[in-house]
Amino acid sequence: MDVRALGRLHRELKRRHPELLGLGIGWRRKRGRVQKAPAIKLIVEKKRSRRAKSVRLFPNHLEFPLSRGKRPLSVRIHTDVEEAGRWIHTSFPISVNQMPDVTATCYATWTDSQGNSCLGLVTVAHAFPSPGQSVQIPTSGPGTADGVVYARSDLITDGLDVALIQLLNNPTGLLPCLPATLNPGAASVSNTINLLGLSDTDAQYAPMENWFSSSPATGRALAYYYTRTIANTDGTSYNLKSVVEADGPQGTYDRGRSGSPWVAMPSESVALSVALQSQGNEGLDFRLGLGTHLATALSWLSQCPNMTINTFKWAWRVEDLAGL
Repeated sequence: MDVRALGRLHRELKRRHPELLGLGIGWRRKRGRVQKAPAIKLIVEKKRSRRAKSVRLFPNHLEFPLSRGKRPLSVRIHTDVEEAGRWIHTSFPISVNQMPDVTATCYATWTDSQGNSCLGLVTVAHAFPSPGQSVQIPTSGPGTADGVVYARSDLITDGLDVALIQLLNNPTGLLPCLPATLNPGAASVSNTINLLGLSDTDAQYAPMENWFSSSPATGRALAYYYTRTIANTDGTSYNLKSVVEADGPQGTYDRGRSGSPWVAMPSESVALSVALQSQGNEGLDFRLGLGTHLATALSWLSQCPNMTINTFKWAWRVEDLAGL
């Protein structure tokens, strides 16, 4: 299963079921408990009884071709219909000099359209109303480093939650975003789906670490969504693309942790970063979180119009950018 297949399936189901608010692939959930059974995840505002006569019901399962020819093979995957729930941005209006406080995902370098070399960091977009906003970044020394929002996605038009902060005045003493022993790459969408264990003979979850402090919170990556609709408390909504869902203990995806990198740990020797945190489910005591897929977010940033093409690079530590 890849992102193109999910996209085709979403278009087909959306035509027959306009109430569909999201589609992905992950583990089934029954009475709040995760089951070791893969499923196509279908999100709706309100689940309907299968006895309802006025509603076109979703199929119980879907079939996907694995090969063609005289003896075509296919795989049957059950569907899992879930209610959308109430999701809120996990940044918090704690201010540093009247600016929002969020978590850095990673560092980046790029060349602007005038040929100037720039240094900055990646985080979420939802904390900042527009490019040009001033921010402060903590360092290992006294005081903070000055920065400015260089670019941000629009959650409605772009469907992603990512921003790029430019650091000013060549700051020193910048903190690493991950510990020195951890240097994961960004998992592609296909790798992310495989990390969930859905393509393996023996089903497994993807253990995950959520880095928003000097030590991580543990969790599990449960699903990848091609698209997922998020409803605001004011009645508006927007569609997020390329979304990872994860769970963990109570409070894991709480306010103040937006931008924190999620690192999947499928084995002791392998680590891959899959997302940056964007939302938490308040109604479930922040045990569930949604993150923007990291590789998708980095690709979007690398194509910003005010950036010279093919100059965007990223790393977990500033010193690593010098060798890229």
